[in-house]
Amino acid sequence: MKQYSGSFNKRSRLLRMPGLAETPAGKLKPLQADTLVDHLGKVLQVQNDFFPCFDWAFPPPLLNKHKPPETAPELFSRPSVEPGKYSLYLHIPFCKTLCSFCYYTVLPGRGIEQSDTYIDYLVKEMKLYAPAVQGQWCESVYIGGGTPSYLDEALLARLIEAIREHFHCTEDVEISIEAAPGTLPHSKTRLLAQLGVNRLSYGIQTLDEKLLATMNRHYNIDEAVHELEGALKEIGNVNVDTMYGFEGEPEHALPNTLERFNALGIPSLSIYALDSQRSRSGKSLFGPPLDEQYE
Repeated sequence: MKQYSGSFNKRSRLLRMPGLAETPAGKLKPLQADTLVDHLGKVLQVQNDFFPCFDWAFPPPLLNKHKPPETAPELFSRPSVEPGKYSLYLHIPFCKTLCSFCYYTVLPGRGIEQSDTYIDYLVKEMKLYAPAVQGQWCESVYIGGGTPSYLDEALLARLIEAIREHFHCTEDVEISIEAAPGTLPHSKTRLLAQLGVNRLSYGIQTLDEKLLATMNRHYNIDEAVHELEGALKEIGNVNVDTMYGFEGEPEHALPNTLERFNALGIPSLSIYALDSQRSRSGKSLFGPPLDEQYE
């Protein structure tokens, strides 16, 4: 399982680089590379300076001229780092509210009304992919979003049972799910543990109530701490996401948050810098980040 917290940096570092030229309007555009080596150097520099991300691949997408796979069997027939093993990612796009810093594909608020239909189609997609990985073993499952824990208990059970039905999971498979405050009553945490979820990533961001209000995140901190305590008891392997860099954020906000989580015995903490330009509100004000302007 990839350790996202160690490899993902949300900062958008807008650096002036060799190999980029300015148009009269002041916008950057790639220069024509004289050789493949020059082009590769520029691609890698853009990738390094502009969009640190989850996964790295060689050759970079800009250089890959091979036709992409059109079918699931064709995709999964290609050799992997460890032949015979694979990981699954499932996206659940539903959230209670849209956080001010969010740049993911989500359906906030009443979008949850479509959750039954969404899970129906997700299970159908599992059935389509399952024959392509017969004879192979799933060693990790990551259910992200969005807020997967916003699903009701019946849908969560159906989702995870479908994963086990259609994919051969190893005995020590890691099943990780994302959660947010206000969506994780003790009955749901207990159910997740019974279904085999053995890692939970809890996106709380901060314990400073004033900062939470600026994020459009409205939840009770004591309730959130209570949910975390339940997750520690039932699941044990809990990661908490925190964030810094908000306007008006006091210097003590992040240290105080981290100290409180440490006192709770949280085994894993992820700390992200706010990337306001990638948020929906940021894009409306400043346009997309430079890395999103490259194909």
